[in-house]
Amino acid sequence: MQREWDLAKDSSRMNLIISGSVFTLMRRIFEDYHEPLFGRATQQLVLKPFTTGVLKQILQDARPDWTGEDLLALFSITGGVPWYVSLLIDRGYTDKERMLAYLTEENSPFITEGKNILIEEFGTDYTIYFSILTCIAEGQRSRSEIESTLKNDNIGSYLHKLENYYGLIEKQLPIFAKENSKKVRYALSDCFLHLWFRFFFKYQSFVANDALNQLAVVIHRDYDVFSGFQLERYFERKLRESGRYTRIGKFWDRSGENEIDLIAVNELTNTADIYEVKKQSKRYAPALLEAKVQELLKQCKELRKMELTLGCLSVADM
Repeated sequence: MQREWDLAKDSSRMNLIISGSVFTLMRRIFEDYHEPLFGRATQQLVLKPFTTGVLKQILQDARPDWTGEDLLALFSITGGVPWYVSLLIDRGYTDKERMLAYLTEENSPFITEGKNILIEEFGTDYTIYFSILTCIAEGQRSRSEIESTLKNDNIGSYLHKLENYYGLIEKQLPIFAKENSKKVRYALSDCFLHLWFRFFFKYQSFVANDALNQLAVVIHRDYDVFSGFQLERYFERKLRESGRYTRIGKFWDRSGENEIDLIAVNELTNTADIYEVKKQSKRYAPALLEAKVQELLKQCKELRKMELTLGCLSVADM
């Protein structure tokens, strides 16, 4: 293939498109110096999920009387990935209850999807990678918490590969924190994989013993906590897509007691929007957010000179 391409690419009038779903394999073929097709790609495209606006429009077209909870469920399960969206929408599963029910239907493709797409990626090391991803999905998001859970203090190289090679996790720091800050947290980059490791891999014994109805009970029991985290992710993505901000992030201190869900900054206009994210706006306590902001300003001098707007984002704002 290398020979034919090098000899005929200028005269063939061919537009050759090569598509692949195993990220590491595609990367090796075209970016590894020792591979024959290294340097031959004239352009590389990474297909991204639907934007929050497109996802909302898809649901609205399929279900005119949709609710914020329906949109949150669609986002929490699919993250906007077209294939996952089509699995639900094309079958008429357009409300929260039917979406959740489909996850654990017999022969549901979601049950084995995580294993199918990652085993080939990780090879024989998949066990340790899966264990780390499960810890993060469960909420153990610092390196020390993960090491404590796994009783393994040698996971640094695995975290590095998951972030920089596989692109499956993101390293997060409080807004305006320095790169060498020790307040590092990790999060899964993909909404569906967060769901899969949180429920399907963690409770793989339920699947193995045909207890899908019991797994459905667990998903319904823990859905509020899981979807609350995804609601924060939804609004963070929505604000990024708006293009109005130069920096978007969160804040937390060492104690973990003062935590702010979402901070969106425009450094050109010296303004910052600071939000608590709640499923129901009636649970928002303005005085509590104001107290957290005062603690934020003590530790973040960059925000002291900015005009701050405080508020709440809820399911009703989706």
